[in-house]
Amino acid sequence: MSAALQPLDQLKSGEINTVWESLSSHVLDTAKSTLGLRVRKHEDWFDDNDGVLTDAIDKHRRLLKQHSRTHQSGSIKELRYSYLEIRKLARQAKDKWWQEKARQMQWLADTNQLGEFYAEVRHLLGTSTMVKVPLNSTSSEALFKSREEILERWAEHFNTLLNVDHFVT
Repeated sequence: MSAALQPLDQLKSGEINTVWESLSSHVLDTAKSTLGLRVRKHEDWFDDNDGVLTDAIDKHRRLLKQHSRTHQSGSIKELRYSYLEIRKLARQAKDKWWQEKARQMQWLADTNQLGEFYAEVRHLLGTSTMVKVPLNSTSSEALFKSREEILERWAEHFNTLLNVDHFVT
């Protein structure tokens, strides 16, 4: 870090913005080289096929820049073809990833590794958020928001729904 800050001694007469930009870039570069970047733990179909898709996207960007400079009709056709190719590659990559996940999960289910199977299901679905929706009372006068009131209202609803006397004549 001290070696990276040596050029700051020469910037004493410079503007404060220049000094700040230099200091912040040196601190950021040192932190990246020392600590590294945070690695995402969530896997998805895009991460596994990043190289193929990135190459296609880079090619599309080059064609887009070329078209914005020249405005030729031939470049429009190439640009459309590139766009369709990206969509096709993305669909294929996504389908392949999901099929592999399905095969893996089927194998887990077939070998009775249910703990790992449900862990994979939870991993794929992600965490779910429970949203409490307020309920009206039977007379629609009050709005129930607490868990206890909502449960009591559902119990009342199912009690009236399921406990109906049927008279056969």
